[in-house]
Amino acid sequence: METLCEGVLYKKNRHIRSLDPDTVGFDRRFCAIVGALLHVAVSTIIVYATGIEPFHLGVTMLQVHTPKLPQGKQVRLVQISDLHVERITRRERALIEQVETLDADYVLLTGDYLNFSYIGEDRAVADARSVLGALRARHGIYAVRGTHQVDPNALLPRLFAGLPIRWLRSEHVTHEHDGFAITFAGASSTRVPEIDVPAVERALQDIPQHTFTVLLYHTPERMSEAIAGKADLYLAGHTHGGQLRLPFYGAVVTASDAGKKYEMGRYKANGTTLYVSRGIGMEGKGAPRARFLCPPETVCIDVVGTGQVVRTP
Repeated sequence: METLCEGVLYKKNRHIRSLDPDTVGFDRRFCAIVGALLHVAVSTIIVYATGIEPFHLGVTMLQVHTPKLPQGKQVRLVQISDLHVERITRRERALIEQVETLDADYVLLTGDYLNFSYIGEDRAVADARSVLGALRARHGIYAVRGTHQVDPNALLPRLFAGLPIRWLRSEHVTHEHDGFAITFAGASSTRVPEIDVPAVERALQDIPQHTFTVLLYHTPERMSEAIAGKADLYLAGHTHGGQLRLPFYGAVVTASDAGKKYEMGRYKANGTTLYVSRGIGMEGKGAPRARFLCPPETVCIDVVGTGQVVRTP
């Protein structure tokens, strides 16, 4: 029995020795250096993702060409999504400056105005109103509600009271310009298809075919309804582009029922262009206050005319 135990211990010790860095060809100093480099790399990514990229607000410039505007005519739309205001920071101040510089014809707000951790807090509401009140557009500012948990119906009147912002609720507004018309349709998001599908359909009802139609809806999940309703442009947010993205894979999580199908950026199908904004802020609560390979964005869309509008009497 004693001989058997000694044999087992010998084999066990021999196995342990075989894993020793010195016996498998790894220098202990090399292992220490690799470990230190990994620690520095991870720490750097964390600092960058939490303290730098979330405040690196950029402008994404797009063009959408349409025969519904005469040749040489152009309308500038600026989309702002997922503000998620906690406090006014350098990000919000940069946003105000960007919108001023872009000189928009219309500013379009696609929901989620407060950080989830600050819903209804007086200071957060005041700061959000300060940001919203500083936005300027030549012809109008239109908004829709985001997810009902972040934008409860009782909150939006507090946010928008006295501000030149039109809240669209299953409705549309048409602006007549010199030689063309543009329509903004909008519906609130509940994330319940049985409620939201009819709401989007009502918003897009009875819009004259000659108008360039823009649908505002918080999530990108209503693309089928946008196409059926002949929307030319559909603006959404909600996904934040995933906030945390991996090279060659993209968004780790989108929080959208559409998954990665419409995670961020531009998509086109059957005459409808969809743009899913990466948004401005971060959701709060249990969601990470970090961005990696997914900086916040202000979206500037120039709608450019390519033909003559045929008007119906």
